[in-house]
Amino acid sequence: MEILLFGDFISHLASQKSSDFKADINKIFSNENSRFRYSKKFISFVKADLPEENLDVFNSIVTKLGDTGVNVPSSHSSESIEEEIIHLNSIECGDNLLLKISYDDPNSSISSAISGIAVVSKQKKPNYHWLVCQIAILHPHKVSLNYWDFSDNTQIRQLFRDVFSLPKDIKEVTIFDRQCNLFHDKYDFLPNGAKVFYYTKDGYRYSCPTANNDNYQTIKNKFGNRIKMFTANNKFVHGRRLVFNSIVLIADNDFQNLVVNEADWVIDIQVSQTNANKSMERRSIYKEFIPRFIR
Repeated sequence: MEILLFGDFISHLASQKSSDFKADINKIFSNENSRFRYSKKFISFVKADLPEENLDVFNSIVTKLGDTGVNVPSSHSSESIEEEIIHLNSIECGDNLLLKISYDDPNSSISSAISGIAVVSKQKKPNYHWLVCQIAILHPHKVSLNYWDFSDNTQIRQLFRDVFSLPKDIKEVTIFDRQCNLFHDKYDFLPNGAKVFYYTKDGYRYSCPTANNDNYQTIKNKFGNRIKMFTANNKFVHGRRLVFNSIVLIADNDFQNLVVNEADWVIDIQVSQTNANKSMERRSIYKEFIPRFIR
């Protein structure tokens, strides 16, 4: 994961004046695990608009970017900071996850060219702007949301939409789901082209001879022919977890029970390639289920 901080974010960071979200922007920039994307031309554009009294702090910001950031070659054709930001956004990153953060709403030339911009000043838990800023502050540690953080089920649905919108591209999604319940809307935002690997308990062992076939048919009806199903002994299968790119989403209740009138559940969201890899290690206890007589 990389983070692209817009010019107004850097300007507020360098400013000596207090602001409503000064603590948040300081925390975002202070996360030692972050890789901030920049270019020399971007730095020049930001510096040109700064008052002289902010230059000392700005120079320390540039020093940190030089030490730990991702220095992208500048665009040869950009003539404004807006054009340079659009150029920086166009560069691919390894896990297809680039967080884009501005302090206030960017102008139309940027907002029309770049999707998924989080605006610091528009944060309100649990909206998209809050989620992205919290990930930037906390990663690789988890961002937690409790059932009381949502006023209605539409906000819960939106959270899943927001999480799946974070990567630029998702090629595959791994689902660990003990109960194999798909009668909910949490999976509605999986990209249509992504392969789905579904890990669940062995229904044959603990239910009836047709249980695995029934589960497979249910999953196939939901996701189509892009799925593979894997099963394991019931005692080894716990929890509900989604893994894609470097993102891990964990729920401590069944996905269909993540609604406002079901009290006492938590959703944890992590952006960590290490934790994503550790989650995938559990696949070794499962075996692929080969369906029979599936329509």
